[in-house]
Amino acid sequence: MTVSHQGSNFQLSSNQQISYSEQSHSEPVEVNTQAVTAWRQRLLIFENETLAHVTNELNRYYSGRIMLMNEKLGQRRVQARFKLYQLSDVAGLIRNAYGAKVRQLPAGVVLVGWLVG
Repeated sequence: MTVSHQGSNFQLSSNQQISYSEQSHSEPVEVNTQAVTAWRQRLLIFENETLAHVTNELNRYYSGRIMLMNEKLGQRRVQARFKLYQLSDVAGLIRNAYGAKVRQLPAGVVLVGWLVG
């Protein structure tokens, strides 16, 4: 497949992707196509991603807002699978997996941050 963006053409194989915006684009990168397309089955798969990246992706689907309050926690690496209908349980999963304090506020706002102990 050929992708054209701002005068540049990229030849992509079936296991590659690029990201782009109005201002820039990435170089083609290898991807796990099952993980990238899993959202079609209402599943999000993360393999060795930072918690900050995972949180940003979850916020695309979560009806409220998950906010990381600790940069160090946000750099933790994550291996996870989330079903989109279970996103209301994400705060508890983060608390249990990382020992982070979680505070749930009205309107679906979740503060995740400081580490316990």
